[in-house]
Amino acid sequence: TCHCLQDVQNEESGVKQNAYHVVGERKGCLRGHMLTLRKPIYECHARCGCPNRIVGAGRKVNLQIFPTEDNRGWGVRAKEDIKRGQFVGGYVGELITSTEARRRREARSSLSHKDIYLFALDKFNDPDSQDPRLRGDPYEIDGEFFSGPTRFINYSCDPNLRIFAVVTDHANKPFHGLSFFALRDIEKETELTFDYTDGVSHKKDERNINDLTDKEWATTVTKCLCGAANCRGYLF
Repeated sequence: TCHCLQDVQNEESGVKQNAYHVVGERKGCLRGHMLTLRKPIYECHARCGCPNRIVGAGRKVNLQIFPTEDNRGWGVRAKEDIKRGQFVGGYVGELITSTEARRRREARSSLSHKDIYLFALDKFNDPDSQDPRLRGDPYEIDGEFFSGPTRFINYSCDPNLRIFAVVTDHANKPFHGLSFFALRDIEKETELTFDYTDGVSHKKDERNINDLTDKEWATTVTKCLCGAANCRGYLF
């Protein structure tokens, strides 16, 4: 019996189970209910030997960075078919403090068209946590100077990937991983995309994009170029 899943429980059945299918053609892929939730993924450690270790075993999908043809810079696609729920890759980079992240974000925002590759590790942050590291500002990952191919995955309002918080070997929640999983079956050579905001609504989303002034467009809005049928017109 696996003892690594004390934090995992199916809300409907109450049964503790790992996040992945363990048999069949979707073996190793996220279970369907996990793809619709924003819950973190808990994996077993290297010595457990159970099937609940997919991210910890490393990326298996062959990814290719390529120049897009519609003025969106670089993009990422797979050189093989991807199954719904399959692990595609992790977001990696420098692990930095919130203070350093703010400094870098402010420095980059002052530069025209400067991309920002910062992700906050805030999935478990809680002001009432018993872990003092989870009560304050979270650490962040910066993929600008040190990263992998997933750094170049573009945004889309109709994404085919989703990013999840993942806890692996050491169950170190302040330093949890960030991993991409497929939301649907994806044919090879298809560009991979995800929603930077993960569908979370912001006050700006409640406004009609056509109501924004030219000044707001120029100073506060990053225009979206995803081209999806449901494109909202801007990233954030």
